[in-house]
Amino acid sequence: MADNVNEKKDGIHYDFIAGFHFKVSFPSIQATKGETDVQFQDVSGLSAEIQLEEVWEGGNNISVYKLPKPLKYGNLVLKRALVSSKTTLLEWVRKAVEDFDFETKNVIVELIDGNGVSVKGWQFINAYPVKVSISDLGAQKNELVIETLELAYQNIKRF
Repeated sequence: MADNVNEKKDGIHYDFIAGFHFKVSFPSIQATKGETDVQFQDVSGLSAEIQLEEVWEGGNNISVYKLPKPLKYGNLVLKRALVSSKTTLLEWVRKAVEDFDFETKNVIVELIDGNGVSVKGWQFINAYPVKVSISDLGAQKNELVIETLELAYQNIKRF
């Protein structure tokens, strides 16, 4: 494989995308001036799975039909260092977790190249917070406190 992320094999040019340069945005959450509230260190849960229903054929005990059911999506998991200030994003999360007041938002995750240009992305439709967790604290550790936000969503659109 070549040293860069581009490779030519059998006359076909492949552009491989690095997974460490990405950005997360919440288009409908207007951050106040100076907020850098969407800088995450890890994004996971980008998954969709076709569920299957098994239907046995009557009188035939050795074959089964596997029929597709609706898609099942994993939760979108965002991790970052805990911020000390109150932010627009954290207020949205707080309302859901503490007040049980759910307002759905769209979330965009984009992979970007070295020039900051989006090369692949996913839009998570009607997302809302379902879990917030903080990393363990330890007097003998020399680590940042990590906050994990977990979001459920209705659908994914890939672009």
